Amino acid sequence: MFCVVKDTNIDFVKICKPAMMISSIFIIAGLAVFVKRGDENFSHDLVGGTLAHINLKKEMSAVDARAGIKKLEEKGFKNVGLQSFGLPGTTGYTSFVLRTKKVEPENTGDSNVKTALQFKKAIAESFSLVSDGITKVTQLEKRKDGRHYWELTINLLTERTIKEIEKALSSTELKDVSVRAIDMPRPSKDSNASELTVTSSPVSSAIITCTVPTTDNVGKPRVEKTAQEQFIRSQLGSLRTNKLLSFTDPFSRFTSVGPAVAGEMKSKAILALIYSMVAIFFYIWLRFQFKTSFGFGACIALIHDVLFTIGVISIADEYFGLNIQIDLTIVAALLTIVGYSLNDTIVVIDRIRENIAIGEIH
Repeated sequence: MFCVVKDTNIDFVKICKPAMMISSIFIIAGLAVFVKRGDENFSHDLVGGTLAHINLKKEMSAVDARAGIKKLEEKGFKNVGLQSFGLPGTTGYTSFVLRTKKVEPENTGDSNVKTALQFKKAIAESFSLVSDGITKVTQLEKRKDGRHYWELTINLLTERTIKEIEKALSSTELKDVSVRAIDMPRPSKDSNASELTVTSSPVSSAIITCTVPTTDNVGKPRVEKTAQEQFIRSQLGSLRTNKLLSFTDPFSRFTSVGPAVAGEMKSKAILALIYSMVAIFFYIWLRFQFKTSFGFGACIALIHDVLFTIGVISIADEYFGLNIQIDLTIVAALLTIVGYSLNDTIVVIDRIRENIAIGEIH
């Protein structure tokens, strides 16, 4: 049988002191960097702020992307973090992630506070983004049937025929849907959808004409233009979610968290780690017949693993530019480390108990 390590009789006790010194150095250095960085250790979902994942029209190097960051700083958005996303091309990247903790998710009434919508607009002005998948949403004049029709342009990542687009739109709640290619003339206000000529060639952009149901699911009238436009965008968004149509999107992800919500999540994350430690202590205490030393030893081992991981993350982000920040995913990873460490600790403590029993017999 193939064996990587033939001699498995390793004297771990002999190397425990050097190992403890190395761990102590990493933990102390990591915690020092962690305290120095403060809120920079945490992602926007734990301290508040906005994350934007942007898609560019063409490849851009990190140096050119920094020029876009300077434009954002000129618009009042300071300390914007930049991280490339995906594999590099020949001259740079087509996707970047921007983070800032200086904006609010909604207008607070303070004119000096930068909002997430202002940040999004500033990004669009500072970077050459791909076109929005849903553009030029306009309400047309009334037709002879007395209804207002809407017209909008969609830009697709994957070319589709007009019939394929119409088939995808048939799964939505939009009414009187017609689709035509960009170069086809707009139908007259008295024409019907059935009179439109349909091309069989795949297209990357198309113009959609439709109407909106006059009432929502609970029978409430839907008469305002903004409400109708939001309904249209939500219906087309469902096609993207269900992967029936793939629209181009300048923002693959745009999330904003307020400081109050972020503070609550941060407190809950810390409490989750503390509660797990306390629960594990009592479990070990009961599991090994109320031997307090085993419980304390297990908790010390778990605290060591968590602090070591946090220290390494802080050092890697501060000095190696790996752009690793503590977010809810990292918190889940820390809880996972606690679980795996607990499993190893129980095995070790169980073996120690067996050796103690053997020593008492002899």
